[in-house]
Amino acid sequence: MHNKAWIADGRVAIVGGRNIGETYFSADAEVNFRDLDLLLFGPAVQQASTIFDAYWNSAAVVPMAALSRKKPETLRRMLASADMDALQPAAKRYLDRVAQTLAVRDYYQRALVPHWSTGVQVIADPPLKGRDRDHSGWLIHRLAEMLGTARYKALVVSPYFVPGEGGTAALAALAGKGVETGVITNSLAATDVPVMHAGYANYRKTLLEQGVHLYELKARGNTASVGAFGSSSASLHTKAFTVDDARGFVGSFNLDPRSIALNTEMGVLFEDPAIAIDVRNQYLRLADPTISYWVYRNPKGDLRWLDRSRTPPAIFRQEPDTTVWQRGIVQVLDWLPIEWQL
Repeated sequence: MHNKAWIADGRVAIVGGRNIGETYFSADAEVNFRDLDLLLFGPAVQQASTIFDAYWNSAAVVPMAALSRKKPETLRRMLASADMDALQPAAKRYLDRVAQTLAVRDYYQRALVPHWSTGVQVIADPPLKGRDRDHSGWLIHRLAEMLGTARYKALVVSPYFVPGEGGTAALAALAGKGVETGVITNSLAATDVPVMHAGYANYRKTLLEQGVHLYELKARGNTASVGAFGSSSASLHTKAFTVDDARGFVGSFNLDPRSIALNTEMGVLFEDPAIAIDVRNQYLRLADPTISYWVYRNPKGDLRWLDRSRTPPAIFRQEPDTTVWQRGIVQVLDWLPIEWQL
């Protein structure tokens, strides 16, 4: 299960790609993830709640009591320890920083104005995905259908991007029709799962040959993710796409075989230009020279990485910010027949 949703009182829901942990809330001193969620009100919250209930009541679910026989006193000590953690200096620094954000101040001053839309739908894979032969309810069909409607622009953000032959052909077909087709993913230095990069690297040249634009997030740019404890390395975790500045998706779904056929996934489909433009702007922010490398092929067909934030721009002949050891590991992983599991 790869779904992510946080539902409060059946009135508000947060749906996107973010897990619950320090690194996903810019509170870690070492590495922080760049992520994206949608805050939902209205009927969409009921859709998220219905999905939660379907999973909660699914035959795939095992009661926690069947897995752990801890005594109630042990659980009370664990909760007391969590309460103490919230009072530590590190937590206070983070909470103080949250309190100072513009969004929080606007919330308490009732200055936040939500965007109302009838074009929002929360969707998910079936809880028993993969246990039967009926694939009609899988998320991939809805997402592929929407991407396929692009007439002039399709912009994708996927931290773990392994398009496979089918996905590569679909993106190439869009670019071949004159659709501006772009993908932002992690560089080898930024990824937290090198084996995913090995799967992606096989398709880079073909995608570029077919006119797809590729950007790879830097591990540490001039505007690298800054946590509560100072500057830290960044890793992309956003999963989203927009089509024609009019519709798109934000959720947990990566463009990789695991999200297609192994994981259950969840997210928000929207047909609303205002939301689409906001997501497009997130794409443009991530593609900024201070944050990402532009990947291209030189006249001989060799891969190059351009750092456009430098003066003059710097060109890298191999994966930037990596060691021979890191590149060697990726090469070894590439030899393993495991792409269908990535």
